[in-house]
Formats: sequence, C-alpha cells, structure tokens
Amino acid sequence: MNITRQSDYNQNRINLMFNILKARQDSDFARADHLTRLLREEMEKQEQGGKAGLGYRAISSR
Repeated sequence: MNITRQSDYNQNRINLMFNILKARQDSDFARADHLTRLLREEMEKQEQGGKAGLGYRAISSR
C-alpha cells in the first residue's frame, strides 16, 4: 500500500473512532456498536491486505 492510501486509511480510521466516541457520549449505543463493527471489519481487511478504508467518509459525515 502506498503512503497516500495508508494516510487515507489512517484518517478514515481516526474519523470512525471519533464518531464511536461521539455516539457513546450521546448515549447512542446502537450507532456506536454499528461503527465499532465497521471499524473491526475494515481493520481485518487491512490486515489481510484487502482494500480497507473505503466507505468511511459517508459514515463520518453524519
């Protein structure tokens, strides 16, 4: 993975983590659970060498 793609992946992962924390703070535990699952799935894809990091931006803009 090149540096640009890794940077995008890292930024998207940080956005997801921030949104998880925000959902927990707002007591929206269903949303926090959903975002946590997405984060885990994308991290698994990254570890397996798949295309991770795609699709975060739509979620992080909520």
